[in-house]
Amino acid sequence: MDFLKKYLPVLALVGGFVALSIPSFFLLRNKISQRESVKVMLDDKIKERQALWDRKPFPSKENVELIKKGAKAQSEKIEAILSLLQQSHVAFPQKSGSEVKEQLVVAWRRMTQILDEGQVKHPEKFQFGFERYNNVPPKDVDTPFIQTQLEIVEELMKLLAKARIPELLSIRRVIFEDAPKSDPKAPVSSPGHWEPVVSSGGKFAIVESPEYLYKVFPFEMEFWCDTDSLRSFLNSVAVSKHVFLTRVLNIENEKKDPILASAIPVPPGTSPAAGGVPAAKVDPKSIDPFQLPFVMGMERIKVGMRIEWLDFLPEKISGKGGSMTLKSAPKPGAGNAR
Repeated sequence: MDFLKKYLPVLALVGGFVALSIPSFFLLRNKISQRESVKVMLDDKIKERQALWDRKPFPSKENVELIKKGAKAQSEKIEAILSLLQQSHVAFPQKSGSEVKEQLVVAWRRMTQILDEGQVKHPEKFQFGFERYNNVPPKDVDTPFIQTQLEIVEELMKLLAKARIPELLSIRRVIFEDAPKSDPKAPVSSPGHWEPVVSSGGKFAIVESPEYLYKVFPFEMEFWCDTDSLRSFLNSVAVSKHVFLTRVLNIENEKKDPILASAIPVPPGTSPAAGGVPAAKVDPKSIDPFQLPFVMGMERIKVGMRIEWLDFLPEKISGKGGSMTLKSAPKPGAGNAR
């Protein structure tokens, strides 16, 4: 008993050490086992990598040269296409508002004459979307964009006249003068690259950004025509000197009622229902002449369309803005819209 009392603290320390050492021993043993497993896995991966390396999965020197040659040819083609698109670029210097006001008046008369010569009916005293400047001149700072819009509107009037569109109801431009200026948001994550695909997010707004390949100028038109003249107009748009994109095209038939059998043109004295078999004589006055074009595929249609002019920027095409790397489209609304 005296021995236990004398060495009780020592025995307690020894017992505590043993109690702590046993779990530590098993933990160390487990870690050593895990280390061996990891070492085996790493050795297997090294062997697998060496096996792949021994296969020589790289292109031969000849193929590398072919790849470089193909990449260079593709780059030259892209450069040629973009240079061709850049030819439609339009830029105007800032002028005084009074000078541009006079320019607008002259342009209104010129476009009216273009439509009249093309036999395109239009509203009286039509001002082609620039009505706000009938009595007041624009601000000097707005004159470059106004001149640009005027240039494109006149081109559209020429295309309408060329296609013999019977009647122009309206044309609408973006009233950018009243729109608040939004901060430009560069759609890139690294310098030296610019965005090739521009989206307005469905908004009727001019979209521009230093990082874009082109600006977007949308216009909206409404007119009466038939299918032939609409087809002719769309073909003219496709081959215009400017780069146009038809974004929205709504078509509404003028006649919504079903076609009557009496509207089918058949020889007098035959029955339309019987496929031209002789029957009681048909009174020509009973045939509605307004319905005949619908039967013959020449129905009048009311067309509403949004068309965008893409202004490719020359500094991007000449390579001053960075590399030609193409990227995915930006999120709708990116860029400076106004």
